[in-house]
Order: sequence, then structure tokens, then C-alpha cells
Amino acid sequence: MSHLIRALLFIINCKYPVCKNIEVSSIELPLGKTVIESFVYRKKRDSSRGTILAIHGMTPKGNLDPRMDNVCRALAGIGYIVISPLYKDIQELRIKEEIVDDIADTIIAITADKSLSPCGHLSIFSASFSAGMALIAATSPHTRNLVKSICAIGSYSDAASSIKYLLSNKDNDEYGTFIMLNNYLPYSIGYDKDISAALHTAICDNGYCREQPELPDFLNTLPKDKQEIFNRLRADASFRLHHWRQACSQSNYFSGIIKKLSVIQRISSLSAAVAIIHGAEDRVIPSVESMKLYRRLQQYKIQSRLCITNAISHGDTTMNPGILPELVNLLFTFSFFFSHAEKGFKSNKQIDERLCHLFQTGSQKITT
Repeated sequence: MSHLIRALLFIINCKYPVCKNIEVSSIELPLGKTVIESFVYRKKRDSSRGTILAIHGMTPKGNLDPRMDNVCRALAGIGYIVISPLYKDIQELRIKEEIVDDIADTIIAITADKSLSPCGHLSIFSASFSAGMALIAATSPHTRNLVKSICAIGSYSDAASSIKYLLSNKDNDEYGTFIMLNNYLPYSIGYDKDISAALHTAICDNGYCREQPELPDFLNTLPKDKQEIFNRLRADASFRLHHWRQACSQSNYFSGIIKKLSVIQRISSLSAAVAIIHGAEDRVIPSVESMKLYRRLQQYKIQSRLCITNAISHGDTTMNPGILPELVNLLFTFSFFFSHAEKGFKSNKQIDERLCHLFQTGSQKITT
């Protein structure tokens, strides 16, 4: 029951941030010859129920994104030590195989530090492309026994099919489309500083939620032929797919990256339990990707649970009485994640009593 209470409190706190007494500190995690800047979230004076590595998505704000901060506080509020590193390549919207290595090195660094991971294990919470790369990182011989549970929200299973969906969908998500274009266009048309700058401006308009978008004025400074190329990339799915095929056919290096980032081909050695959550109407990565991932996990007899829901989109959550059945499925899926994250921990009655009290007061806030 305590896992269900924690799951409900997590959902409530994500939607209605009320977590108090959360300490946030900055640390530098050693990753080989370099370090990675990270935030550590923990509840004051409470003993930990485990450690969660929270991996931010592709946003210019990185781990400072308010949505990520909110999730970390919500996880810390129910008793976890939460580490939120800043991955520069992800923040700069690059799709690179090296990100997988960085995540794997982060897992090793955290679990080697008793102050961050008292039991020498952790769980992972991530979304979108970052979640897919985290799943791959957890299959490494050096990490697979260090990761207990993974919560993957809106993840992909096959990188190529996910990208094709995004590029070909007429009702596509522009933010995700611009990120993909910025990654593969150089392998098709070569590097073009004007097109690259236009894509970057469009991405930042969305990523920073600019009230006054800078893209229209910037496009007016470009030559007419560059404006035409950008506008076709923005509006013409066949034009985007043409350049995608060009990029894959002309660059073995780029094709190799896409193959290596295919989750479904890499998870046979995964030992962590996996909770998969996907928005039914996701316009960035289709929910069929999570369905394929779940079927493959079941094939390999990896403990897993799937939740396809209308309660969330690709980046946001919603809560209202009309989606109560959706919330029940979501509740049990988060509970599955927490139950496996806490395997091996003895029950802390003091924390559980506080959770029950918070559950009661939180429920009252929802219904009033």
C-alpha cells in the first residue's frame, strides 16, 4: 500500500507542487577525466528510500527546466535522493552515441558514492529520447547490476521509425521536428549556417517559451532561397523525408548512430524493471513505440508494466475528474516503478506515517 500512496503523492505533487523542506545542492560528479555538474534533491532529516537518477530531456534549459525541477522535488518529497545532472549534448539538442556512455558513467559515479547511493544501486526517471538512451546505458556490463528500476515516459524503441514518424506526420510537433532536422540535415545538404541558425532560433522560441518569437524577424534577414528551403522543411513532409533518406544513404556514420541508438535491439541484457508510460496522442514519439518496447521486454521476460494514457502529452501532465480511469492506470504504473526502486529497503514506519498523513491532506486539496 505504501508504494501506491507514494505514487499518488508523486502525481499530486507534480501537478500541485507543495513539497517543502527539500534541500537542493550542487555537486560535480567525476566522469573519467571530466566532471558533470548536478543538482542533488533530498528531504531534510528523512532517511532515504533509495536513489533516483533524473535525466532531463532535449531542452535548452537542461536540468534547469521547471518541469524537471518539479519532478525532482516531487520524487525527493516522497523520500528519495534525486540526482539531476546537466548533460551538455542533450541540452544542446544533439543526438549522439556518446550520450549513452555519459549516462553509464554517471550511473557508476553515483553508485560508487555512499552519500548519494547508500546501497550502491539507483533507479532512473527520464522521458523522450533521453529515456531511450538511458535504457541503453543500463544494459552495459558495467551498469546492468547497478540499476534497479527505470521509468521511461514517452520513449522510443526504434530510433529510425520514431524519426520517420515525426518527419512524415502532417500534424507534427514543430519543436521535435526542428531538433531532428538540425541533427541530420548536415548529412544531407551539408552544413549551412543560415539554415542551422534559423532552426536554432525556432527551437529556442519554443524551448524558452518566448512571448515574442524571434524567428519571423530572423527569417527576413536571410536570402530568399534560404527562406524557401526553411519554409519547405517546416511545411512539406515529403521534402523533410527526402533529406532524411539522403542523410541515411550518404553517411554511414549517421546511419550507424541511428542503429546504435535503437533501444529494441539493445535490451536483451537489461536486468532493471521497466515502467513505460506514454501519451496516447503523443505527436513527437507515437505510443506504438512504447508498445513495441513493452512486447520486446516481455519477450525477454524482463519485469515491465505499460501505461498508454490520455492523462499526459509528450511533455506535460493533466489531472481532472473526467480522466479518473486513466489516473488509476498511471497510479499503478508509478507504484510498479517505486516498488522495484525500493526492493531491499526495510520499511520506515515514520516515513510511511507521514506519507499517509500527506495522502489525506493532499486528497482534500484535490477535491476542494
